Amino acid sequence: MADSDSVRQRWHDVNKEIGVSEVVAERWWGVVRDLYSDPARHYHTLQHLREMFQHFDFAGGHITFCYPRLVTLAVFFHDIIYEPKKPDNEERSADKFEEYAAEVNVLSDVDCKKVKDWILLTKSHTALKGDNSGDEHYFLDIDMAVLGRPVADYDEYANQIRAEYIHVPEEIYRSKRAQILEDFLTRLPLFSTKLFQKQFEDRAKTNLIREIGRLRDNSIPL
Repeated sequence: MADSDSVRQRWHDVNKEIGVSEVVAERWWGVVRDLYSDPARHYHTLQHLREMFQHFDFAGGHITFCYPRLVTLAVFFHDIIYEPKKPDNEERSADKFEEYAAEVNVLSDVDCKKVKDWILLTKSHTALKGDNSGDEHYFLDIDMAVLGRPVADYDEYANQIRAEYIHVPEEIYRSKRAQILEDFLTRLPLFSTKLFQKQFEDRAKTNLIREIGRLRDNSIPL
C-alpha cells in the first residue's frame, strides 16, 4: 500500500472514531496530504507519518496508550507546518491543529490542550519529568525512533535532512547540525521509555556519533 493510502486510511479511521463526518475528514485529509507532500520536503513527508505509525503500532503491542486517538492526532499535526527557514513551525503546527479542532468540534478543551502541548514538546524533544510512562513520552520516542534506524536507512534520513536545509551553506550546516546531535548525546538516554531504549538506544547513539564524525570531517562530502 502506498504511503498516502495507508496514512489516509489511518486519518479516516481516527476521524470516524472521534465522530467527524466523512466529508469534513476528507477535506482535512486534503490539507494534511498537500502540506506533507510539499516538494521542498524530503524527510518530513507522508512517509515520515507512515513510519511513525509503524512505531505507534509497535508500542501499542507492548503497552496500552491512555489516549491513542489523541496520540494519533498529534502524529498527524506535529509537522504539518514545516518551513526550515522559520523558527516557529511547532507553534504553527499546533495552531493548525487548533483550527482543525475548532471546525470538527468533537474534542474537549482538555483533549485539545493535550494534543497542542504534545506538538509543542517536539520543539525541544523533552517532556516533563515523571515516571516516563505517559503517552507524551511514547509520542516523542515514536518521533525520535528514526535515530535508531539501520545504518543505510539512517544515512538516507541524514541526507534528507540536509536536502531540506540545502539553503544553508555547507560549513554552517555542518557546524549547526553537529551541535544539535552533540546536544542529544548530552541528554542520555536518548529515549524516554524503557521500551524504546531497549529497541533503539544503542543503535541511535552509534548513528549520532558516526554522523557527528562525518559532519566534523570536511573531507567527507555531504
